Order: sequence, then C-alpha cells, then structure tokens
Amino acid sequence: MAKKYSEMVIEGNATVTKAFVMGFVLGGKHGGEYYFNKDEGISREALLKWFKELVRTFDYLTCVVMEQSLAEKVRAALEHDHDLPLNFHSEKKIQGASFEFKYEVYSKPFGLKIKKLFKGLPKELVLKGYEPEEKEVPEAAGPEGYAPEHSYQLEASGQIEGSFEKVIELYRRLKEEPLVTTEKIKLEYED
Repeated sequence: MAKKYSEMVIEGNATVTKAFVMGFVLGGKHGGEYYFNKDEGISREALLKWFKELVRTFDYLTCVVMEQSLAEKVRAALEHDHDLPLNFHSEKKIQGASFEFKYEVYSKPFGLKIKKLFKGLPKELVLKGYEPEEKEVPEAAGPEGYAPEHSYQLEASGQIEGSFEKVIELYRRLKEEPLVTTEKIKLEYED
C-alpha cells in the first residue's frame, strides 16, 4: 500500500524545528519518513502564500513533508507540550508531486547511463514531454574539450509526476547525476 504524506508547517527556529522532528522520530521510536523542504529541494509554495499575509514570520516557518501517521503524532506533541519554542502552524495532505528536469550529454557511455535512469520507471510515475534527441557525428571524433561539434550528443527534458514517495526517490537519484539538472519538487495537495 502506498504511503500517504502531509506537508506540515511548524512555527519556530528552523534549527530547533529540525532537532525536534529528528529527535521525536529517533528518540520516541515513532518511525516514519520526513523530508525538510529546504534541504530536499521541495518547493515551499505554502510558505509563499503565507508570506504575503505574514511577512514577519516567513523565516520563522519550516515546512516538513512527512508520513501522515507521523504528522499526527508530531502535531499532537506540538499542541500538547507548551514548553517547546515551537508551534504547529498548518498541515496539508499531499496528493502527488512533480518536477522538471533536463540534460545534455556528450559521451555515449554517459548517454546510455542517463537514458537507463528513465527506463522502467515505477508505475506510480508518469514521464511527460520526454523525447530524447540523440545525434552521432563520427567525423567529429577526436579531442572534444572545446570542439565546435561533438561526435555524440544526447539532449532531453521533461517532467516527472506521481506519488510523493516515488517522485522523491527518483529526484534524489537524479540529483546525484552531475549531467542532469532538476527543478524543485512541486507538491499537489488534496482538496
């Protein structure tokens, strides 16, 4: 069964917020996955909306995506313990996520490696607008450091959509590839 996630906004110092969530999960043996939006490259659109309303608290709000079962426990702890310098601000259930990517590769072995990343994606992911353009020019072979034309070129861009869990797994794998550029993850919320 697919895991369900929520984006929680916690009011308070970002370092204290991180320490609280990490300590809560590890120390309380609550388990569950969590991702700090700023660290993971998840767009903080929820904050931008509130930024317009509450300019002074923008830097004092931390967005954390976490499994819904963990979010319930964290929210209860924040609402129960009045000695913490943190406050529960809001929570939205996540329906899905997406991000855009692009790459340019000038080496056939690297091209094969990059293309392989996009084959056999989990069924929870949809690949949109992905049409790799591969070009080979054998007569351009030679030292290619500053060549006007490369003997091999592979370019592509597209968008990945799907469940948050699978989107962030692929996003993290692609972030490790220096030839792939990714945009921030955008969250889609339930109504």
